[in-house]
Amino acid sequence: MNNDKILEIKDLNISYRQKQNAVSGLSLSIRRGEILTIVGESGSGKSSLIHAVLGLLSSSVKISGTIVYKNKYVLNDFDDKLRKEISGKEIAMVFQDTLSHLDPIKRISYQYDEFITAHEKLTKEECRKLERESLKKLGFEDPDRILDSYPFELSGGMQQRVGIAMALTFNPALLLADEPTSALDVTLQVQVVEELLRLSEDHNTAMIIVTHNMGVAAHISDNIAVMKDGRMVEYGSKEEVIENPKSEYTKKLIEAIPKLDDLRFADRKREVF
Repeated sequence: MNNDKILEIKDLNISYRQKQNAVSGLSLSIRRGEILTIVGESGSGKSSLIHAVLGLLSSSVKISGTIVYKNKYVLNDFDDKLRKEISGKEIAMVFQDTLSHLDPIKRISYQYDEFITAHEKLTKEECRKLERESLKKLGFEDPDRILDSYPFELSGGMQQRVGIAMALTFNPALLLADEPTSALDVTLQVQVVEELLRLSEDHNTAMIIVTHNMGVAAHISDNIAVMKDGRMVEYGSKEEVIENPKSEYTKKLIEAIPKLDDLRFADRKREVF
């Protein structure tokens, strides 16, 4: 098993004007090919954490601590140029509300082309081919129709799958996903989870997935971190956290949140290479 850390967070603290200590003293690391889920209720600080990794928090937010990528890049010291080079290709993000990140008056193809050509010099034909392939992996049987549509012509679930397809386009080294399945029905949740697992296994992609659904966490994770009020209250392998939780808060989450036990996920018994 490869113990190379692709991301290490040390003593991270995040404070907003309206909310002090949104994240307090958080430290964790993730290896290549590992899937870490961060579970917690709204306001627990889990989304703030992954937004800090990509530098998406506003300048008014106070951040301390270090976020180190591939043992050499300190992400919170990045200039805009270096951040743009890495963000979207090496480190990709799936947002909870994809529609808010799509331009409603531009076709999907136009926006997808912009995303691709920001990182690779491809022709329109090459972009279209790559876009078709990416959308097909997320279950779109007619990708050309999707590409020629405006965002408002797609359902919320379809928009979410488009956002996930875009994030996975370049097989990133690290994928950050903020509630990636919350807008999807149960069947599509399974499909998306399986595609994330395939990406991790085929390309050794590390993932940090924020979710409130302990059922998703139980099926997809290598490790689970549980957050409450900005602090990490539990961390361990999925077996340790699900089968032998130490925190009372974790126990309540396991009892209260519906699991996906009835769904047919692929068996996840693998080594992280």
